[in-house]
Amino acid sequence: MDLPLLRGHQGIVRRLLRVTGIDVNQQDSGGRTALMWASQNNNEDVVRQLLVVDGVQKNIRDEQGRTALILASKAGHARIVERLLRSGDIDINVRDGISGQTPLICATIGNRDGIVNQLLELDGIEVNVQDESATMTALAWASYRGNESIVLRLLQAKGIDVNARTRRGRSALMEASHQGHEGVVGMLLQIKGIDVDIEDEDGRTASELATRAGYANIASILDNDPGEVDCESFWSWE
Repeated sequence: MDLPLLRGHQGIVRRLLRVTGIDVNQQDSGGRTALMWASQNNNEDVVRQLLVVDGVQKNIRDEQGRTALILASKAGHARIVERLLRSGDIDINVRDGISGQTPLICATIGNRDGIVNQLLELDGIEVNVQDESATMTALAWASYRGNESIVLRLLQAKGIDVNARTRRGRSALMEASHQGHEGVVGMLLQIKGIDVDIEDEDGRTASELATRAGYANIASILDNDPGEVDCESFWSWE
């Protein structure tokens, strides 16, 4: 199957799939299959056609260890992600071969709110997985990037570890504090069990990181007793 021709040419795909002996899992020089190309390029009709072919392999990896689901999640193609997930037999916790990022982490980093929601609805989704480069969880990434809606959704996920620490010893609260995301800091402080006194590998707390980064307002909030924080001043998800 001539993979470059698949970029948007549904008619060609339809005819090729009728050819006896066609290899739908053929990989190009980068290790990508037709399904991976279509998923990355948001061609829903081609994805639909390929997913019903007997023998199509949905979890094949390219040379960078990415699957069709990772490519679609990273690119933000929510309808493609939905089709892949509904087709069954998809590895939802697969890691890429570069940074060890899962579809959930990829979607979080890309601020793909809708895809994050889809993935978190799945049984078996691993919410506390850390990538291999930054050793950050999805919650740590969302906090670092200041995406309040994704932080909210992750905080509602069963089993979420709000105090998970990176290789450098930093928690989601510390990442948000260091980046100046006051809204995220406020949300995290409302969570039972949040630890404001964790120190990173350099012995710095969230408050100290905020101070060093010039966010005195966040440091002041963190230095208050958690019970004294005016949670009404922050975005509430209740």
